[in-house]
Amino acid sequence: MKLWLLLLVAAVVVPMSTLTGFVVWQARGAVRARAEDQLLHQARANAIAVDAEFQKVETGLRALAASAALARGDMDAVEGEMRSLSRQAGGTTIVLAAADGRKMLCTCWPAGERRPDATVRPGLAPLVASRRAEVDNMAVLPDTGRPAATVVVPAAGPRDDSADLSFFAALPEGRLAALLAAAGTGGDGATATVLDRAGVVAARTRDEAAFLGTRLALPTGSVGDRPDGDGVVHTAAGEGAESLAFARAPRSGYTVVIAVPRAAFQAPLDGAVVRVVAVSGVFLVVGGALAALLARRFRGELRRATWAGPSGNAVLQEADELGRSVAEAAAAREEATAGLAASEHRFRALAEAGALAIWRSDAAGGMLKGRGWDALTGQTRAEINGTGWLAAVHPEDRAATVAAWSVARAARQPASTEFRVRTAAGPWRWVRARGVPVATKDGEGTAEWIGVIEDIHARRQAEEALAEREARLRLAVEAGNLATWAYDVRRDEGARVGWPGESLLSPGGDGFRFEGWVQQLHPDDRAILRDAFRDMKSGARTRYAAEFRVRRRPPAEGWAWVSSSGAVVERDPQTGAPLRIAGVSRDVSEQREAEARRALLAREVDHRAKNLLAVVQSVLRLTPRGRPEEFAAAVERRVAALARAHTLLAERGWAAAELGAVAARELGGLPPGVAGLEGPPAALVASAVQPVAMAIHELATNAAKHGALSVPEGRVSLRWRLDPGTGTLRITWAESGGPPVVAPPKRRGFGSRMIEATLEGQLGGCLSLHWDGGGLRAEIALPVARVLASDAEPGAEATEFALAGGK
Repeated sequence: MKLWLLLLVAAVVVPMSTLTGFVVWQARGAVRARAEDQLLHQARANAIAVDAEFQKVETGLRALAASAALARGDMDAVEGEMRSLSRQAGGTTIVLAAADGRKMLCTCWPAGERRPDATVRPGLAPLVASRRAEVDNMAVLPDTGRPAATVVVPAAGPRDDSADLSFFAALPEGRLAALLAAAGTGGDGATATVLDRAGVVAARTRDEAAFLGTRLALPTGSVGDRPDGDGVVHTAAGEGAESLAFARAPRSGYTVVIAVPRAAFQAPLDGAVVRVVAVSGVFLVVGGALAALLARRFRGELRRATWAGPSGNAVLQEADELGRSVAEAAAAREEATAGLAASEHRFRALAEAGALAIWRSDAAGGMLKGRGWDALTGQTRAEINGTGWLAAVHPEDRAATVAAWSVARAARQPASTEFRVRTAAGPWRWVRARGVPVATKDGEGTAEWIGVIEDIHARRQAEEALAEREARLRLAVEAGNLATWAYDVRRDEGARVGWPGESLLSPGGDGFRFEGWVQQLHPDDRAILRDAFRDMKSGARTRYAAEFRVRRRPPAEGWAWVSSSGAVVERDPQTGAPLRIAGVSRDVSEQREAEARRALLAREVDHRAKNLLAVVQSVLRLTPRGRPEEFAAAVERRVAALARAHTLLAERGWAAAELGAVAARELGGLPPGVAGLEGPPAALVASAVQPVAMAIHELATNAAKHGALSVPEGRVSLRWRLDPGTGTLRITWAESGGPPVVAPPKRRGFGSRMIEATLEGQLGGCLSLHWDGGGLRAEIALPVARVLASDAEPGAEATEFALAGGK
C-alpha cells in the first residue's frame, strides 16, 4: 500500500512540476524579450533626454543670436546676456567667436576682459566658419584642459561689421551624467554611457572622470545593424559579461549605452526555474511523508475492515495552490510591466518636450507634482497642489492661462501657453508651459497630464523690443507721409503699406505686378522705373532714387508727383541674383507745386523789377533838371510812389492789389479830412498797380503845387465804379476849394505826360482833364479785362475807404 501511495504522489507531483517548469521555461523567453524591450526603451528615452539637453542649450544660444545688443554691436551688453544665460544653464561656458576662429567674448574670462589673441580649438574653427547650428563631437577645451561636447549656433554680426559670428557653449562635466542619473538609470548595477558620433565617451554614470574623452570599444554588431542605430546585445558568458542596450539620439547623433551585468539581467529568469525545482522537491518529500502516514493509517483501517475514501486530495489541493501562486505572480509581473511601460511613456513625452521644470496633473487639471516649480517661484510643494500654483502667475495672465488649459483638456490635445511668474528672487519672468495628455489603458480617456516649464524671458524681451522698433518705424513712416513697399523678383509680386488716405493708384496695397505698377505712371516717366529695375536685376546698381508722376485715385483727377527710392535687400546665396527689392515712396506733389510757384514768382519779380527800372529811367529822363533841388525832390517822390506800389504787390504775393488800398497808400500823407475815397471792391492785376499808383501820385502832386491842395481849404476826392455795359473801370479825380481856375495851363508838364503814357499806352485806357471853376476834374477810363483780376464783381456797392499810412 505504501508503495502505491508513493507512486500516486509521484504521478501527481512529477507531471505537475514538469508542466509548471515547461511553462516557466517557455515564459522565460517572453520575459527575456520584454526585459530587453524595457531596457531598450530606457536607452531610447535617455537618448531623447540627451537631445533635449542639447536643444535647451541651443535655444539659449539662439536667443543670444537674436539679441538687439548684438545687432547694434554693444559687446558689453552681449557679454552680460551671455553670463546671465551661463548662470541659468548651471555654469555652462559660452563663447562668441568670429568666422576666422577668434574669440570675441568668453564667460570663463573675468568680466570685461578681452583677449585679442585667443582662438577656439582648431577642430572647432571650420564648424564656426560653416555657419551651421550643430552639436560637435567631444574634444579637449583649451581653457579647461578637459574634454567636453560643444553646441554651436551662428549669429549675424553688427551692422557696421562684415564679420559673421557664432556662439558656442561647452556642456559642464557631469551635466549629462546627472541627467541620466535623474532619469533613474543606474539601479541594479546598471551603467549608462553617452558616446559622441566618433564613439568617444561624453558622459558616464559610473567613474565618469576615468572614462571621459576615451574611445569605447563596442561589441561587434552593437550599433549600426539597424537603420536607427538601436538594439540590445549580450556579451559572451563569463565573469564581467553584460547585457547592452544602444539608442542613438535622432538630432545630435550621440549614442546612449546602458550596460546591465548579466547576473542581474539573468537572475529573475533563472530564479523562476530554481523556485519551481525547489517547490517540486518539497512537494515530493512532503508527498512521500504523507503517503507513508496515510499507508499506515490505511493499514490500520483495513485491519478494521473500514474504508475512509481516497487520500490523494491533499496532494491535488497543493498543486492547485501552486498553480494559483504562479498565476498571481504572472499577473503581478504583467501589472509591473505595464506600469514600467507607462512610466517610460511619460518620460519619453517629457524628454521630447525639453524639461526645465516638470509638472504632472490629474485629468481635471489639478496639480499633483511640480518638480522645479518650487525652486523657480519659491512656493512650497504643498502650495503648488491643485490650483495653488496660479498664485505665482501674474494677475493679468491668469485668466488667459486657465482658459488655454481648459480648452486643451476639453480637446485632449497638447497645449502650450505663455505667461509671467513671480520668481523666488522677486522679479516677474516670462515662461512657457507645455503639456501633453497621457491616455488611459483602454485609450478612451485621459489618465493624467505631464508637461514642462521653459524660460522664454530673453525671447519675449527681444520680441517686445522688436515690436517697439517696428511701431516707432511705422509711426515715423506715417508721420512722414511715406509708403513702404517690397517686391519679390522671382514671383513678380509686391506689396505696399502706407499712403494715408490711399490717394494714389500705384503701387497697389494688396499686391501688385511690376507692369501693373508701371502702367499707373505717366507715360513720359515709365522708362525711369523700368530702367532702374533692369539695372538692379542685372547687378549694374544696387539702389535707385527717382521722381515720377502717378495717377491719382478717383474721384480725384490728374497726376501726383512721387519720390521713390529702393534697394536690393535679399540675394540668391548661390548666384547673387536679386530676390527682393524694397524701398519707400513719398507724395511730393505739394513740394513740386511750391517749387513751381516759387519759379513763377521769381519770374514775376524779375519782370516787375525790370518794369520798375524802366519807369525809374523814364522818371529820371523826363523830370525837368532846371533846378537841382526840385529835380531831386521830384525824382525822390516819384520813386517813393513806385516803391509803395512795389511793396503793396509784394505783400499780396505779386498777384493783385485792391484799388482802394493803392489809393490809400498814395494819399495817406494828406491831413485828415482833406481827401475822400469811395468805390466798390476792385482788385487790380499786378501789371496795373504801378501805372495806376503813379497816375494818382501825379494828380496829388499837381494838386499840391497848383490846385486844391495848395491852400488849407482845398479838398480832393477819388471815386471809381465798374460799368458792366462797356466793361470799363471809371475813375474820377475831383478838386474843390482851391484857387480859381481861369483856363487850362498853357504848357503840359511831366505829370500829365506820364499819366497819359502809363494809362493810355500801357493799360489801353484814356484820360480826359476838365478845368472847371472849382478845380481840376480828371476822368480815367480803363478796360476791365486788362486791369482787374478775374474775380472782380461789376456793379458792386461802393464803399468809403479810410486813409492810412504815409507817403
